[in-house]
Amino acid sequence: MRHIPAASLVGVILCAGGLWTAAKAETNFVRLTPEQYQRSVHDIFGASIRVGDNKVEPGFRTEGLLALGNSKLTVGSSEFAGDEAGARDLADQIVDPRHRAMLVGCAPKSEEAPDDACARQFITRLGLLLFRRPLSSEPDPARPGSLQLDAYSRASRLSYFLWNSTPDNEFLAAAESGRLMSTAGLKQQVERLLASPRAEDGMRAFFVDMLGFGGLDQDPGFDTLSIDTGLYPNFTPNVLVDAQEQTLRTMVDHLLHKNKDYRDLFVTRDTFLTPALAALYRVPVPRSSQELGGAVPWIPYHYADSDPYVGLLSQVSFLSLHSHPGRTSPTRRGKALREIFFCQNVPPPPGNVDFRLVQNTSDPRYKTVRQRLTAHRTESTCAGCHKIMDPIGLSFENFNTAGEYRATENGAPIDASGEFSGKGFEGPKQLTQIVRDDPAVTACLLKRAYSYGTERKANTQEQAWLANLQAELAKDGVKWRDLILRITLNPDFYTMPMNAVALSASTSR
Repeated sequence: MRHIPAASLVGVILCAGGLWTAAKAETNFVRLTPEQYQRSVHDIFGASIRVGDNKVEPGFRTEGLLALGNSKLTVGSSEFAGDEAGARDLADQIVDPRHRAMLVGCAPKSEEAPDDACARQFITRLGLLLFRRPLSSEPDPARPGSLQLDAYSRASRLSYFLWNSTPDNEFLAAAESGRLMSTAGLKQQVERLLASPRAEDGMRAFFVDMLGFGGLDQDPGFDTLSIDTGLYPNFTPNVLVDAQEQTLRTMVDHLLHKNKDYRDLFVTRDTFLTPALAALYRVPVPRSSQELGGAVPWIPYHYADSDPYVGLLSQVSFLSLHSHPGRTSPTRRGKALREIFFCQNVPPPPGNVDFRLVQNTSDPRYKTVRQRLTAHRTESTCAGCHKIMDPIGLSFENFNTAGEYRATENGAPIDASGEFSGKGFEGPKQLTQIVRDDPAVTACLLKRAYSYGTERKANTQEQAWLANLQAELAKDGVKWRDLILRITLNPDFYTMPMNAVALSASTSR
């Protein structure tokens, strides 16, 4: 029974199993993320199966998303060898006597020789889950020869989009019956996935990508969080761990649990804190009995109207991630705001720029960052880009590198005023309201969500459809479930680019 060729099915297909397409002479695939790979293995084989920690290259960002960049990755020989080793390890666990009866579902006639009948039964049953389709040729019955995804492709695309994992049996059954190809059947499954607690997993995965939270560790294309704890003693290791979770908990509660408008995340005073975060934000949080037992409590917290903290942009995950280790960076913060939440592309600085004036915090002539940046912008090569980043980034100067509030810098009062989108503001509170009301914020979210789900850029027709959707949602409220439902019921969501030829009905994440 140990001769069953489970390795190629269990490991390589799961790790590299994406939507295979051929564009001209090239073959592209979308690779599962490490988290999606682990979730898929556990959903199919159970949590007792140990998934190895083979190093997966982080890839690169396209249009602000790793999900798009992952469709253009190449796999080197050493990484493929690691995938194969991981596959064989999984296969060994699955056919091990401790798991064999439950996972294989049949017993070989002999322990010493292959049993083709048992192997066929095992592979046929498991192949449906691993390939996310039956192990046979499956052209799209509705559009033969077209680039419209078939039912099994739809199931995988939706499952990885909304649950960040492989389709469950009910989803695959809906694909097999053809119900997933009808509008009513598709809507039923989308609503089921959105109503499930697992919808939180999918939403978290999307915003981790969109917000660049890989940068809390290491993520190409975004800043890496590294704060000098000698200068900022309140920025403890617990704060580093809690920063991302605070933002994600706030978003999950706001968007999924309370079904509120996405735009209001920029002005909300509701969040969640741990004792470590409360100490940094300098707000009182009641201590919990959980903490005494070793578990760190997350406590709902509402900031008072007089408090300087309001919305996502005043949280540590934004302020500290887009700062330097020992000083703030209005340029980084302004660049991050435009690129992440407005989908704008800010070009990198020229290679010959002299940053010494900005970096010298001890210069008595320029006590504040605003003064240093104003002097720096006198250079013609710097003025253009800094003009679109610094005015909004300077509005956050009341928060130091660690995210702590301050009124002065080097003894000089901080000026957090500025102008954005033709509107003046006197500080971060007024800026966040301007951001909240800007239609480009909704347009950017829709663009990111659509591209994340399809793992490609929207074409001209889809861009026009997204613009109409943005206008509709602006009137009724940008609600997460409604947004996702409308996107996933759009027939264009299940198409491939016209210059691609489908190689297989095997589907992607």
